[in-house]
Amino acid sequence: MVTISGVEQRKNAKDDMFPVLILTGDIEIITSKTTGKPYATVRKVSIPCTFDAEIANSMIGRQIPGAIIRKESEPYQYASKQTGEVYTLHHTYAYNPNPSNLEELVFQAQPAF
Repeated sequence: MVTISGVEQRKNAKDDMFPVLILTGDIEIITSKTTGKPYATVRKVSIPCTFDAEIANSMIGRQIPGAIIRKESEPYQYASKQTGEVYTLHHTYAYNPNPSNLEELVFQAQPAF
Protein backbone atom coordinates (compact mmCIF):
# COMPACT_ATOMS: atom_id res chain seq x y z
CA MET A 1 0.00 0.00 0.00
CA VAL A 2 1.03 3.60 -0.62
CA THR A 3 -0.42 6.76 0.87
CA ILE A 4 -1.47 9.89 -0.99
CA SER A 5 0.52 12.40 1.06
CA GLY A 6 0.16 15.60 -0.93
CA VAL A 7 -0.76 17.44 -4.11
CA GLU A 8 1.43 19.71 -6.23
CA GLN A 9 0.78 21.82 -9.30
CA ARG A 10 2.95 21.24 -12.39
CA LYS A 11 3.14 22.83 -15.85
CA ASN A 12 2.81 20.87 -19.07
CA ALA A 13 4.54 21.70 -22.37
CA LYS A 14 1.79 24.25 -23.17
CA ASP A 15 2.28 26.01 -19.80
CA ASP A 16 -1.08 24.73 -18.53
CA MET A 17 -1.17 23.86 -14.82
CA PHE A 18 -2.30 20.40 -13.68
CA PRO A 19 -2.28 18.59 -10.31
CA VAL A 20 -0.12 15.62 -9.44
CA LEU A 21 -0.58 13.31 -6.47
CA ILE A 22 2.42 12.75 -4.21
CA LEU A 23 2.57 9.08 -3.19
CA THR A 24 4.57 7.94 -0.16
CA GLY A 25 5.62 4.35 0.58
CA ASP A 26 6.15 2.70 3.95
CA ILE A 27 9.04 3.62 6.23
CA GLU A 28 12.30 1.81 5.52
CA ILE A 29 15.41 1.52 7.66
CA ILE A 30 18.53 1.78 5.49
CA THR A 31 22.17 1.36 6.45
CA SER A 32 24.39 4.10 5.04
CA LYS A 33 27.16 2.76 2.81
CA THR A 34 29.44 5.63 3.87
CA THR A 35 28.90 5.74 7.65
CA GLY A 36 27.46 2.29 8.35
CA LYS A 37 24.75 3.89 10.48
CA PRO A 38 21.03 3.20 10.02
CA TYR A 39 18.57 5.90 9.04
CA ALA A 40 14.85 6.02 8.28
CA THR A 41 13.52 6.99 4.88
CA VAL A 42 10.44 6.75 2.69
CA ARG A 43 10.15 6.57 -1.06
CA LYS A 44 8.09 9.26 -2.76
CA VAL A 45 6.87 9.68 -6.32
CA SER A 46 4.41 11.91 -8.12
CA ILE A 47 1.77 10.85 -10.62
CA PRO A 48 -0.54 13.03 -12.70
CA CYS A 49 -4.29 12.86 -12.18
CA THR A 50 -7.29 13.73 -14.32
CA PHE A 51 -9.31 15.53 -11.64
CA ASP A 52 -8.96 19.08 -10.31
CA ALA A 53 -6.88 20.21 -7.33
CA GLU A 54 -9.91 20.34 -5.00
CA ILE A 55 -10.68 16.66 -5.57
CA ALA A 56 -6.96 15.80 -5.45
CA ASN A 57 -6.63 17.50 -2.06
CA SER A 58 -9.61 15.53 -0.74
CA MET A 59 -7.63 12.34 -1.48
CA ILE A 60 -4.77 13.20 0.91
CA GLY A 61 -4.40 10.49 3.55
CA ARG A 62 -6.08 7.80 1.46
CA GLN A 63 -4.18 4.53 0.98
CA ILE A 64 -4.18 2.81 -2.39
CA PRO A 65 -2.83 -0.58 -3.50
CA GLY A 66 0.62 -0.77 -5.01
CA ALA A 67 4.25 -0.13 -4.20
CA ILE A 68 6.96 2.39 -5.00
CA ILE A 69 9.72 0.50 -6.76
CA ARG A 70 13.30 1.32 -7.67
CA LYS A 71 14.09 1.42 -11.40
CA GLU A 72 17.47 1.69 -13.09
CA SER A 73 17.87 4.87 -15.16
CA GLU A 74 20.42 6.91 -17.07
CA PRO A 75 22.88 8.58 -14.65
CA TYR A 76 21.84 12.04 -13.39
CA GLN A 77 23.00 14.54 -10.79
CA TYR A 78 21.09 15.02 -7.54
CA ALA A 79 21.85 17.71 -4.96
CA SER A 80 20.93 16.98 -1.33
CA LYS A 81 18.53 19.62 -0.01
CA GLN A 82 20.03 19.29 3.48
CA THR A 83 23.78 19.31 2.75
CA GLY A 84 24.06 20.62 -0.81
CA GLU A 85 26.26 17.62 -1.65
CA VAL A 86 25.89 16.45 -5.27
CA TYR A 87 25.45 12.74 -6.03
CA THR A 88 25.37 10.87 -9.32
CA LEU A 89 22.40 8.49 -9.23
CA HIS A 90 21.65 5.60 -11.56
CA HIS A 91 18.10 4.91 -10.40
CA THR A 92 14.73 6.52 -9.94
CA TYR A 93 11.48 5.46 -8.26
CA ALA A 94 8.14 4.68 -9.86
CA TYR A 95 4.65 3.75 -8.69
CA ASN A 96 3.68 0.17 -9.52
CA PRO A 97 -0.06 -0.41 -8.99
CA ASN A 98 0.36 -4.19 -9.39
CA PRO A 99 3.60 -5.49 -7.82
CA SER A 100 4.38 -8.79 -9.52
CA ASN A 101 6.33 -10.46 -6.73
CA LEU A 102 6.75 -10.48 -2.97
CA GLU A 103 10.04 -8.56 -3.11
CA GLU A 104 8.42 -5.61 -4.93
CA LEU A 105 5.51 -5.60 -2.50
CA VAL A 106 7.23 -6.13 0.86
CA PHE A 107 10.98 -5.78 0.77
CA GLN A 108 11.58 -3.36 -2.13
CA ALA A 109 15.23 -3.08 -3.22
CA GLN A 110 17.39 -0.85 -1.02
CA PRO A 111 18.47 2.53 -2.45
CA ALA A 112 22.20 2.93 -3.20
CA PHE A 113 23.68 5.68 -0.98
